[in-house]
Amino acid sequence: MTDSKGKVSVWAAALQDHYFHRDAGVPKSVAKQREKWDRENKRRQQLLNVRLPKINAPKKAASIPIMLEPDVVLDKVSLAQKMGILESPPKRLNPSEWSEIKERAKKSHAMYSNGVECAICCEPFAAQSQVVLSCGHSFHRNCIHAYERHTRSKRCPLCRTHNYETLVTSDAKLAYYNDAATTIQSVWRMWRCRRVYLQYRRDQVPKHPLLRKQFHLDKLHKLNQTLDLQMRRDKRDMDALFKEMDLSIKMNQDAFDKFTKWYPEEDDWDDVLDQLYKRNANPLDESCSICLSILSENRCQDGVKNARQQRKIALLSCGHVLHDLCISSFEKYSGVAKPVCPICRCQYRRSLFPA
Repeated sequence: MTDSKGKVSVWAAALQDHYFHRDAGVPKSVAKQREKWDRENKRRQQLLNVRLPKINAPKKAASIPIMLEPDVVLDKVSLAQKMGILESPPKRLNPSEWSEIKERAKKSHAMYSNGVECAICCEPFAAQSQVVLSCGHSFHRNCIHAYERHTRSKRCPLCRTHNYETLVTSDAKLAYYNDAATTIQSVWRMWRCRRVYLQYRRDQVPKHPLLRKQFHLDKLHKLNQTLDLQMRRDKRDMDALFKEMDLSIKMNQDAFDKFTKWYPEEDDWDDVLDQLYKRNANPLDESCSICLSILSENRCQDGVKNARQQRKIALLSCGHVLHDLCISSFEKYSGVAKPVCPICRCQYRRSLFPA
């Protein structure tokens, strides 16, 4: 009784495995994980095969080999078919028959043309994984798996062939790489040929009179362009130099103006004092127009200056006299770059009133 139960369990598992793979195909997540493991294994194998080059080895032309996967048949006999529970599939195609199918596809340009697209996703095969069906049609491997998973049947999307066999091949990838290499080589050769031709035209003088005339005109035009470019650069450098000189002159002029504002010539102050004494014989007896206090109230009777009580007196170039501290505060809080006299409203220069 136990043996019969064990056989039934094995048969049930074999049937489940057969119908799962026949109807649902390979799940997307499992397929992605399997591809990830395959890529990781290939990467590790390539790392293990790396060898350091010899230092004294002769230089050779660098060539990068194209790593192509071998052809693999995906359809395999399930466990249920091996045990005889289900009917075994018809005889599988052998390598020679697969070669004939690939040759037939090659003649119809189904796999080797760059413009041919996958009939499911309508995109070129390029370097993606590709499969060839036993009916001779080719698709992307991911596309045909998705088609089988959603339709739950194995029918060719084009000819509706039932229970086809699938072969993973790299012929389209090889053709894609060959086309890409041919395009790169043709572009490089075209560029190199054009460069050699232009250099030949620059070096060789033509024999025909018209061509010789045009040759010398081109030479003269090129020299003119070079000269014009050099002149533009020199002009730009000269403009920058003159701009720097103007800025330096302006800064020096501002410094000189500030110096002459606060430190004018002595002859000018003598004239200001003469005009002040002509207007008032005792100008220090007047009051400051800002603080309204007497200018000479801090002076001692005997004329000796008291250092603690002495308040400095400023003489303006316009002829007015104020406390130096008052006029300094006035300039500080006026908020104007060039303040004016609080009495006559004209610009001034100031100095200390002579003792």
